Amino acid sequence: MAVPIDVFGLFKISGPGKTNEKMFLLRVKRPGYSYARPYQEDEAFYIEKMKMEALLLACSAKFYGDDEIAVEHISSFEYKPKGEILFRANGMTDIDIWVGQPSEFPDSIVISMADSESDFLKFVEADEDLNFFLPLSKTEKHSVTFITENDFDLSSVPKYNLTDLDKTENQ
Repeated sequence: MAVPIDVFGLFKISGPGKTNEKMFLLRVKRPGYSYARPYQEDEAFYIEKMKMEALLLACSAKFYGDDEIAVEHISSFEYKPKGEILFRANGMTDIDIWVGQPSEFPDSIVISMADSESDFLKFVEADEDLNFFLPLSKTEKHSVTFITENDFDLSSVPKYNLTDLDKTENQ
């Protein structure tokens, strides 16, 4: 059984002509699913993708209005970062995060809140779920607007509020 998991997506959005560039850290919940029902895994990832896309549309409307925008998906992170604010029900706040790029996994990132690069690296080294990403080829501090799926109405996304596909199917 795959449990529901928080997924963090890091995006860079800019307005016309690459102006008004902002970084966004979006958090959505991927529903849990049964390994015995392979189609549920596909559905869970689809729901996660649709929630991210709905949040991006909502962000673009709120921060850029009708302007044409460019969106760059930096990467996603499916582990537990440090920072209590990252697990509050709502975001809609500006925060600083550290982002590390693993040498062995160049398409992946490690994110966390920390007071310094040194604290960030100590956190990654001490966390048994994260230390396999070491060594990191680079680390950078980013100011981001943190947004959760609770900050906007995502009711247009089918099954947006499910936390476990298997439990829903068995009812």
